[in-house]
Amino acid sequence: MVTSGTISASNGPEPGGSNTGTPNPVTMREPASESEGWRPYFGFDEPYANQADAIERLIETGKSRGFLAMEGPCGTGKTMAALTAGAYLVRDTDRYERIVVVTPVKQQLQQFVDDLRTLNGGLDDPFDGISLVGKRDLCPYGREGKFPDDASTHDRCEDLREATARLVENDGRGDGAAVGDTAIRSEVDEEDQWWDPRLGRDLAAAARPDAASQRTLGEETLATASTASPYRRSQPAAPESMAEGDDEPLYCPFEADWYARNKGSPVDFSAGPNNVVTIDDYLPAAVERGTCPHRVMSVMLEEADVVVGNYNHLFDPNSRPLLSAILDEGTFVVVDEAHRLEERVRDLLSDRLGKQSITQARNDCDLLVQRAQQTADHKEQVREVLSAREVPLDAVDRARKFYADLERWIDDRVETFLDGEHPGWRADPAMLPEHDREIPLRDPDTVEQDELTEWAESKGYDGQLWRSLGKIGAAVEDAIDQLGLTRQPVCAAVGAVCGHWWERDHSTFLREIELEHSPDGRRAADADYEAVYTPGLLCYNWTCSRRSPASTDWPSGHWTRTTRRTNRCAR
Repeated sequence: MVTSGTISASNGPEPGGSNTGTPNPVTMREPASESEGWRPYFGFDEPYANQADAIERLIETGKSRGFLAMEGPCGTGKTMAALTAGAYLVRDTDRYERIVVVTPVKQQLQQFVDDLRTLNGGLDDPFDGISLVGKRDLCPYGREGKFPDDASTHDRCEDLREATARLVENDGRGDGAAVGDTAIRSEVDEEDQWWDPRLGRDLAAAARPDAASQRTLGEETLATASTASPYRRSQPAAPESMAEGDDEPLYCPFEADWYARNKGSPVDFSAGPNNVVTIDDYLPAAVERGTCPHRVMSVMLEEADVVVGNYNHLFDPNSRPLLSAILDEGTFVVVDEAHRLEERVRDLLSDRLGKQSITQARNDCDLLVQRAQQTADHKEQVREVLSAREVPLDAVDRARKFYADLERWIDDRVETFLDGEHPGWRADPAMLPEHDREIPLRDPDTVEQDELTEWAESKGYDGQLWRSLGKIGAAVEDAIDQLGLTRQPVCAAVGAVCGHWWERDHSTFLREIELEHSPDGRRAADADYEAVYTPGLLCYNWTCSRRSPASTDWPSGHWTRTTRRTNRCAR
């Protein structure tokens, strides 16, 4: 995570009243001495008194590359204060080149967009800003349901990108120059350029419909976001002249056009009001020009002065690479709703496997094993379907037994814990505490193997089994589908989480049993405690919340941290 100039702004409880009328001030210490050079960047006529104090404290903290936690009720101007301070630091000091804002909810993201547009409205040289969305929201084919039902937009896009990349590989005959217009050029090192823009242009052109055979462009082309693209509705296959042998792979013409422009963008910040673009601006603009909207967003964010995204963009390992090029010491980071940060990040980096899901996975495997035991023909059918994924029937039976043993182990471990904490609970489960509980499976201060893994190894359930559960689960789900059995299986997902449990290290990840308080006297419980708690296995990255205020590796500055999850890690 970027540690330079991070500001955490959170909405705390409002002292004394509602959010109507004059906003209550942000509670701050006496402001540090600071010139009011930030005033030209402030988007309104006059700041609230304590809003000015907040801006100056933010600037002071940013200059010292520290941390500041700012708390105040809605309507006190935290958003504009953070943007104004960041604008001053970017334009009037040599410490920062850009601002990155992350929020947990879309409503807050829009507030930063609106305030940045307001700020820009008073400037001759506005800040270029962009708000980010996910690939699923941007892919034209995915948005219009052109992908198979069993394919995720992310996976399908990656497959098409790889196929397109192979088709545009430079054959040495081109000069590498872009053959499409760009509003924002991408810095390309000629020595590292492996693609030929001409091939990208040819691929994009091959996906266009025959203009002479259509009455209007919109009727015969793919359209999304109320905008027609230059390409036909169906996903195109590579032309014979560009394919290798008889293989004519599907490709993405939007991606090909991006290569034709030498990885540049035909859309710039003028597409949005006051130089701030959102999906409503760059998606239709990119689609109309035939360029991948996600690539356009990626190019623009590297050139932006202000980038607004959600927590995933900064903290999710799968989404963070999008920002990797701009996360450095020149980035001023604003974390909105910071009181939610730790729990949300922990959720992003956690795998939870409920006992009920384990039971369902065991029943998935059991259904297939029972089917094979009915007749010799059924057994042969099951084996044939499983063989397509190179999974023997014996492996399914072993997975079934493992899940059954795992259920019993969870029950035994929970009951042992509750016996020690609350003697007599078996006679009266209602006496159990009415809140969530956690049962650590190792000492959090000692890097060692967890209790579940130790138990599994003692029973002969080694890493080979744990790592194979995802593959076995996928084969079982495929077999259930092909054999027409009536069931919604979950064993593939359960198996994948089990694989993570085994593979992840014991220094970064902590493992525990989580008891979620969810009383239900009607629940058919295998263990009495399940009338009060819903048990699950939890494996999470806890390094994001291990440090304490006394840690020597935190930058200097002011910060607070008050969440239930913090206490949880301390135990």
